[in-house]
Amino acid sequence: MIKLRTFVSFFSFFLLLSSGVYAQYDSTKVIIDSLGKKTIFNSSPRLRIGADISYPVRYLFTNEIKGFEVVADYRLKPNKWFIAAEGGYATGTQIDSVLNYTTQGPYIKVGADRILSCSNKRPNNIFYIGARYCYSSTSTTVNSYTIRSSYWPTLTESIPSESGSVHSLEGLMGVKVEIFKHFFMGWTAFIGIPISNNKPESFDNLFIPGLGFQHDPIFGFNYTLLFTIPSSGKK
Repeated sequence: MIKLRTFVSFFSFFLLLSSGVYAQYDSTKVIIDSLGKKTIFNSSPRLRIGADISYPVRYLFTNEIKGFEVVADYRLKPNKWFIAAEGGYATGTQIDSVLNYTTQGPYIKVGADRILSCSNKRPNNIFYIGARYCYSSTSTTVNSYTIRSSYWPTLTESIPSESGSVHSLEGLMGVKVEIFKHFFMGWTAFIGIPISNNKPESFDNLFIPGLGFQHDPIFGFNYTLLFTIPSSGKK
């Protein structure tokens, strides 16, 4: 319950913030030609698809986490809202003098983003907040664990792979910038709160695919490249 209240407080703060800055966002332009005819042009993209490239970047500094993720969002009407989804596969490994384990599995996230503000000159460059529901499937193998005692010989054992799952809520904030026509770059910071943990029989879900290693709460980041499916853009 404390974890859920933390998530709600975090997301409520940014919803209040959005109510104050939403007036900055207006991606609709009215163009009047020489004959006085009006054309309403909406510069916001519709469907974007892409990939999270933060996994290979992080792997340059640590080999504890590796994986891949695909992302997509779709602009709704009114233009301040996007529906969004991410999905992928991640592996987390931790090794120390006592424990060596690997957890891996697929995950999927679904939710929505709300635009807080955008650039006046380049309305496709946006700052936004969002929320996600995340389902992660886990398969955990304890490669080895060591029990040391001053009275008995050191014992090293292992535990075969066991399955589990985790349901989580995620709050996020980020930016998306149009670097070329139809191509976007995005940065996102998120906070994740596990709300339901179906643990394996012999071990806990210490790594959650899509979120990271268990903390209270879990913080992370994403770095994405996206492509907009072209549309006419005129109404």
